[in-house]
Amino acid sequence: MSFHSIRWAAVIGCVFIATAGAQAEPTEWNQERVATTAEELAVSIEDIRSSLRNEPTQSIASMQSKARHRLYDNLRLIKNESKHLAREVRDGRSADETLPVYERLQDLVKRAQADGRTVHVTEGTQAKIDAASTRLDELAELYPSTPAVGAADGE
Repeated sequence: MSFHSIRWAAVIGCVFIATAGAQAEPTEWNQERVATTAEELAVSIEDIRSSLRNEPTQSIASMQSKARHRLYDNLRLIKNESKHLAREVRDGRSADETLPVYERLQDLVKRAQADGRTVHVTEGTQAKIDAASTRLDELAELYPSTPAVGAADGE
């Protein structure tokens, strides 16, 4: 199976650029849409984790191996935080009340971006990353008053 040189940093970087533009037009708070999108993100992230777990072992340097393991763990945290966000919203929490959870989710995505800079993925995994990116775009539209991850860093 051949590996593509597409890296998480490039994929997630595109998400950040898209979400920064999406935030120009504020949207109305929609609890059902936020909860559903967060749940879909959790499923997308689990699909990525499963795909990474099933990819053939690469003969990679120790630094890349560590980054891959950190990425895998950060994906677990992103999945859990997405589920937590969905639960909070379904329990009737407002945008202001769930903003800290959303911001923590953004921080976790930023960490995954950093760890993913050296992780190469297959086409199948890339398709799953694209699906998760769509969910991240949708969440960013629902929290319009927050800057996109990386926007403050000039990324």
